[in-house]
Amino acid sequence: MPSPEPIEYELLSGNIHRIKFLEPSRAAVDAWMAKTRAAFSMSVNKPPVLLLVDSSVGLVPLSYGFQQARETIDDIKRYDQLPAYVAVLHQEIALIGMIERMSNLITGNLAITWRFFHSHQSDAAIAWLQSQAQA
Repeated sequence: MPSPEPIEYELLSGNIHRIKFLEPSRAAVDAWMAKTRAAFSMSVNKPPVLLLVDSSVGLVPLSYGFQQARETIDDIKRYDQLPAYVAVLHQEIALIGMIERMSNLITGNLAITWRFFHSHQSDAAIAWLQSQAQA
């Protein structure tokens, strides 16, 4: 029997790529990065890239997550002029400020904007992404 997917993926209206972690694991991080690469590839002719990442299931392995994010950023540098907006849904954790700063550092010169929302603010996160698409 195949193992269940560690994330759920759905393309919402407005070209928002919704990625929901089902478990806080390395496999989930790998699946997230694969979907992020695909979202950039799919959005080349329909910018911007809009990602809604629901990590409210729990904190993913941070060191591994940042390592994989750096590799993904290196891979998507060819899209350096493609604007991207990432709304992250999270549980209230003390580390969120550090995670937000690290996310901005990792993306470097790419046109990627991160915004973090508490897990119950899904509608606000989607509204923010939609407003970025219209800006």
